[in-house]
Amino acid sequence: MLKTTDDYQPAPEDKAAQLDIVPVRAAGHQVWVERNKAQIQDAFLEQYAKSGNVLLACHTVAITRVTVYKWRREDPEFAQRMQYSREDSTDVVEAKLRQEAVNGNVTAMIVYLKAKRPEEYSERHDYFVSQRFRGKTDEELRFLLAERLGQSGTSRAGGAAFPTGLPDEEDDGM
Repeated sequence: MLKTTDDYQPAPEDKAAQLDIVPVRAAGHQVWVERNKAQIQDAFLEQYAKSGNVLLACHTVAITRVTVYKWRREDPEFAQRMQYSREDSTDVVEAKLRQEAVNGNVTAMIVYLKAKRPEEYSERHDYFVSQRFRGKTDEELRFLLAERLGQSGTSRAGGAAFPTGLPDEEDDGM
């Protein structure tokens, strides 16, 4: 049943628990529609599993993202079902990606292997900062870098002079 915004009356309490009153654009006018909340949620979750996109799924069932996020926040069961729908959507994409990789698509192979075996195929950048470098000033770090690169005495890098004669690690208490 369609009602204009001027005619809208909230449903009785017992009916409101089963219905959701949502704004919908129809023929260029804002209208309110009473629909069964469980049916709307089921339809949304089905579309979300297909598209993997909340906004697209919302448009398909004529609800807003605000409504979906409210349901997710207030209804743990809906939140869990939404997570399952998201995983279903991701599984479909993963299966398609795998099929592309098996069919010889090199880019798909790379993406798939990086996702499935990151310990072997991802580009890892491990940074370890030695205790020797902690607490050093930029000036001191420039000096240590120059020393490491085999430069001696005073040198210039980045416009700053490297100091000479910095204390060793044992001397500075670190």
